[in-house]
Amino acid sequence: MPKFPSINVALRTANGTSPAGIINLEFLKRIYKEGSTYTTKGNFKQALLSFQKCIQHAVLSVALTQEEEKEIKRLISNCVEYILAMKIEIKRRDKALTTTEVQNLELA
Repeated sequence: MPKFPSINVALRTANGTSPAGIINLEFLKRIYKEGSTYTTKGNFKQALLSFQKCIQHAVLSVALTQEEEKEIKRLISNCVEYILAMKIEIKRRDKALTTTEVQNLELA
């Protein structure tokens, strides 16, 4: 619930190690960078999958500070923009579209 303050709980097992399934900011950054690399190489379908994966994992991520929380929110926002761009580019490349349809996709 957004109105409640954050709960600061140590995420450690009985032997003092972190649980195996924790998704943190560094993990999300790696997925985001992977998507950016695919985008640079022109592999838009793989880039789309990477950015979608980043958003899906962000929901389950753990932010330990306010700065990490802001960074995760920024990553989510960037991923949403990239996903839209990748979908437009994939659609543009998959079909022989008319000039008007291409312009409409670019304006969307």
